[in-house]
Amino acid sequence: MHQPPAIQIDAQADPAWKVVLVLLGMTAGLCTATWAWWAWMEDFIGLGTLALGAGLASGLLTWQAWHQACQAHRLRWTGESWWLGRLPVAAPDDLTAVHPLVAIDLGGWMLLRLQACCPDGGSARLVPRRVAWLALSESRHRTGWHGLRCALHGAGDPVNAVEAAAGARIT
Repeated sequence: MHQPPAIQIDAQADPAWKVVLVLLGMTAGLCTATWAWWAWMEDFIGLGTLALGAGLASGLLTWQAWHQACQAHRLRWTGESWWLGRLPVAAPDDLTAVHPLVAIDLGGWMLLRLQACCPDGGSARLVPRRVAWLALSESRHRTGWHGLRCALHGAGDPVNAVEAAAGARIT
């Protein structure tokens, strides 16, 4: 099977994804506030404190997701490996080798999970906790949408893609 041709997408913040993040954050906040209120009304102070901590954690996670969703990224498939960098990218060295996973694919909209990978003694491994999420829509990336979908779904075995990304150089 032939590899898909090289493609590059400059992904701007997707407004629909930002709305989803806000709604999820508000729902989490409302649920934990209700939980805390109920616990304090029933004199379960420890449980109420736990709910307050959960509310603060959900707020922090929502803020972090919002901050990441507002950043522009450059996603590049070289024909052998995937690379990701924040815009504006000054040099190819600013790009990180990544392993893409299509988390949600609705045809005209997709959510990608991009996990960084690095060389480890000649072989590749995924870097824990270095994950980026990109929400992409056909309406915002019309010119490269077909090529991106072909590259994501036709790039072959993910394990081989990670190994290729770790050993590849950007040209």
